[in-house]
Amino acid sequence: MDVHVAERHLRTTAALGTAVARAARPPATWLNASTGTIYRDARDRPQDEATGELGTGFSVEVARAWERELFTPRLPAVRRVALRTSIVLGNGGALNAIVNLARLGAGGHQGDGGQVFSWVHLEDVYRAVWHVLADDRASGPVNLATPHPVTNAELMRTV
Repeated sequence: MDVHVAERHLRTTAALGTAVARAARPPATWLNASTGTIYRDARDRPQDEATGELGTGFSVEVARAWERELFTPRLPAVRRVALRTSIVLGNGGALNAIVNLARLGAGGHQGDGGQVFSWVHLEDVYRAVWHVLADDRASGPVNLATPHPVTNAELMRTV
């Protein structure tokens, strides 16, 4: 990955890490955004925190860099969680863009349509964050995704 690109994407996470490390009373938990696209394009089996296989490419490298910065061992006693969030659907956001494509006549599937579309509802993200904050056992990478992803063709057919 281009060093300048990596620096831009890591700046906020690094600044937060510095602030937490310098805090007189650091927070008990640090939740940091990551992405479910850290995993390979898997059509053969689900990818999870324990057995998932990391992929390659720009977004994967950015996610790996975010997580490296988050889990750098300079913060003892701070529980750190990387929220590997899939595409969030709810009121607005990604769903609006997909619906607008369909309205413009571009609602067919992309490629062969077999790509797995992993998603999570906005309300589930909200509840997952509260759960992670309440459960001290939750640490490291945590996936926020439906247990029932659909294919790109199924998604576009539904839309």
